Parts: sequence; C-alpha cells; structure tokens
Amino acid sequence: MPEIITDEHTHKARVSLWDSRAETLCGKTFKQGMYKTPWVYGGTDCTDCKKAKAAGKKL
Repeated sequence: MPEIITDEHTHKARVSLWDSRAETLCGKTFKQGMYKTPWVYGGTDCTDCKKAKAAGKKL
C-alpha cells in the first residue's frame, strides 16, 4: 500500500488514477496537490492509520 505525505503526517493511502484523490487508511481524503508521494517508503507516523491497520482494516 503506498504512502502519502501531508503537512502533518505520513499516511497509508490509496491514490485514485482517475482524479488523483488519496483516500487514507484512517478515513481521510486529500485532493491532488494537498499531498506528496515519498521517494523512499519508510512507514507511517499517523496514529489513526496505525490503529486502523492493527484492527485489520484494508483499503
């Protein structure tokens, strides 16, 4: 699952090929231009994404 970087945290997310909208594992949605994709994937620091992954949620 790819990661995205916002102003606050790094999230696990699925990016739409249609409109480049990113939907995160914790339920947030970001429009194109509101996030960046990292060059190197190193893990997330969003606590809500970590909790959702531990609970077994998938995108």
